Amino acid sequence: MKTLSLISTLLLLLYALCGAPGLFADDDDGGGSAFDEPGAEEEAPADEPRPATFSFKDYRITMKTEDGRWWKQNRNYTDEQEKANVLLKLEFKLPKSESPFDFYIQVQGFAHNLKLTFKDGSSIGAANYKVLCSKHFEGDKKYYEGAKDIEKPRKVPLGRKRWKAYRYAITGQPGGNMARRKTAYYWKYKDKTYMMIIIMNTTAAKNKRITKEVESLLKSIQPKSERR
Repeated sequence: MKTLSLISTLLLLLYALCGAPGLFADDDDGGGSAFDEPGAEEEAPADEPRPATFSFKDYRITMKTEDGRWWKQNRNYTDEQEKANVLLKLEFKLPKSESPFDFYIQVQGFAHNLKLTFKDGSSIGAANYKVLCSKHFEGDKKYYEGAKDIEKPRKVPLGRKRWKAYRYAITGQPGGNMARRKTAYYWKYKDKTYMMIIIMNTTAAKNKRITKEVESLLKSIQPKSERR
């Protein structure tokens, strides 16, 4: 009898520890803990803004957008683009846009010991970015058929460092193609002159949502933090 009583007591103890409902989580409940933060491992909704940072190919300068969902960075460069010192290719397109793109950006960088040669046979040192800006502007006035809304070269602050930059803008049909709005910036940083070209279709150029995107991006330009 004592043996049966001892066995019964052990069975009841095992039941209390292992079999009683509510003491342990079921195997298929996900193994959650009462200390887990709700939703901590859930992905952000697809329509939630996602910040994005874009670095120039020479890793000297970065730009940042608060919402990178509609941006596309092309990291493939042709031989001609390599020779032309292209450092960044970006494209922006809103989902409902009927155009191939709303605007795209291309940046080139020229070491100050370089000289740029033009079709008329003239050459300009890369360090002379004010003259480069004026030279390209004069060329675009001829190339952009029906040129209008012209903004002549002028000095403007650029980026978080408020670099002294030269800028011009023009609207027309480059080479007789579809109408575009072109804005160009030229500035120096260390031993390079940078040229940024922003091309918009004429519909995007009138869209405040898009123009604010460009303005915000330009304000974000800054030297990339150096590793220590």
